[in-house]
Amino acid sequence: MLPRIVTALLCIVGLVTSANGTPVSEGRLDFRIPSTGEIGKTWYRIIGNLKPGVRPLIALHGGPGVNSGYLEALAPVTKGRPGPLIVYDQIGNGKSTHYPERMGNTTFWTEQLFLAELDNVLKKLKITEYDLIGHSWGAMLGAMHAVEQPKGLKHLVLWSGPASMALWIEAQRTWISQLPPAIRDALIRGEETGETDTEEYENASNYFYSKHFCRLDPFPPSLLEGFAAIENDPTVYLTMSVILFIHSRLYEGLPIFIDRNGPSEFTITGSLRNWTIIPSLPKIKAPTLVTNGRYDEAADIVVKPFVQKIPNVRWVSHTALFEEPDKYKRVLKEFLYN
Repeated sequence: MLPRIVTALLCIVGLVTSANGTPVSEGRLDFRIPSTGEIGKTWYRIIGNLKPGVRPLIALHGGPGVNSGYLEALAPVTKGRPGPLIVYDQIGNGKSTHYPERMGNTTFWTEQLFLAELDNVLKKLKITEYDLIGHSWGAMLGAMHAVEQPKGLKHLVLWSGPASMALWIEAQRTWISQLPPAIRDALIRGEETGETDTEEYENASNYFYSKHFCRLDPFPPSLLEGFAAIENDPTVYLTMSVILFIHSRLYEGLPIFIDRNGPSEFTITGSLRNWTIIPSLPKIKAPTLVTNGRYDEAADIVVKPFVQKIPNVRWVSHTALFEEPDKYKRVLKEFLYN
């Protein structure tokens, strides 16, 4: 049914069936870059049937700079429902068009670029009503989209995303203060001296991420794939975030990625460093679910402004998709469909 709707709009379309019998289609959509007018391609995947009258769940990945693969873990949420799950690699990431020559170009890599891309996905796939879930940076993007009060947005899920980068940094420093003294001191020493390429700092960073990013050992392959996407092309990540993941031992088999312009998750020097959406949150009219994990980098202080200022909001804390998948998916289903 999908090809009849959008075939003429796509450059490449693939249609397959997953192991559980759910139809899966993918393709690339033309996207005109607002600041330059050139045409890029946005790669997407639809898990389920997209047809007129259904309400899909659109998932926005984090980073900025990873890919959308890990979001396919949300597919059971829409299984058995009329609307499919739709994921896509944001421009500059994954299977979408890359622009490595624009490294550091903050007039090209803007929040408005990614908001325009989301609007383009909705338009090209002829989606009139939809639910939206964003993770981390994707939650920031989703909140910015919702502030504009788009007519078709029926539900918004903000998953482990910050209301401001200042709160994000405050939360990380609180987590650091609670680490074992040797780990804590190694991180602080690396921050203060700028020597973030030492084995001591690497080990301390690995310990931090094993406690506050994902507590599974080993990490799920889809998360590792996301970090590999940054390794392959760090353009978006370095320009907008400049947040370091030193992970050669935690993420077995991946190379070390070191940015000397910004030492770590605990210091942000990219174009998002002063980002906040707190003043605009009362403008969000869609029913909103806010989620974060018990040990999440997105600690309670990071998400509380969403809960305090969005008019129609529900907060479910201490719930993480990969650590507590059944609980998380149940919470999503209840919010989206009940």
